[in-house]
Amino acid sequence: DDQQYQALQEMAVQKNIPVWPLYDGQSIHLEEGFEIDILHPDRRINSADANHESVVIMLSYRGFSALLTGDAGCLELVSACAAVQGPVTVVKIPHHGSKGSLAKELYQQIDARLAVISVGADNHFGHPSAVVLSALEEAGIRVLRTDQDGAVVISSDGRRCWVATTIGECPR
Repeated sequence: DDQQYQALQEMAVQKNIPVWPLYDGQSIHLEEGFEIDILHPDRRINSADANHESVVIMLSYRGFSALLTGDAGCLELVSACAAVQGPVTVVKIPHHGSKGSLAKELYQQIDARLAVISVGADNHFGHPSAVVLSALEEAGIRVLRTDQDGAVVISSDGRRCWVATTIGECPR
C-alpha cells in the first residue's frame, strides 16, 4: 500500500512495462551457467512490515555467486537460505548492517569471501552494528561499507571477480 510502490506500478502500466512478482522457488536462466534463484518471499506472506517480504536472490554465474538479501529480517534470511551452501563470493548484508541482520550461523554457513553493507555515513541509527561486524569478522568475511568505501561495483567473468569502489580498486 506504499504510495511510492503504487506510483511505480502506475508508471509501469503507463509505459507498458510488464511486472512479474517474484517468489521462492522461481528460477531465471539467462544463459548457460547464469542463473537467478529466488529464495524469498513465500507466496503466502502478507506482512505489515514490507521488509519481511523483501526479495532474497542467489545469483550464480559459473564460479561466481552473490547472495542479495534485500532488507529481509534475520528469521526470513536464515529460513530462505537454509539450502545455500558456501562458498558464496559476495553477500549483501540486509538492514544496513543493523542488529536485525545478525545471522551468525548463516554467515558461517555461506563462507562468503566478501560482504557489502550499504549504509549512510554518520547515520543516526548507528549502523552497521558492532555485533554484525564482529560476526562477519569471525566468519572470515572481508567487509566493504558504502559509508567508508563509497559506491561498490562488483564485476565477474564467471571465474574471477573485480571489486571497484569510488575510493579505489580492490583486486580479488
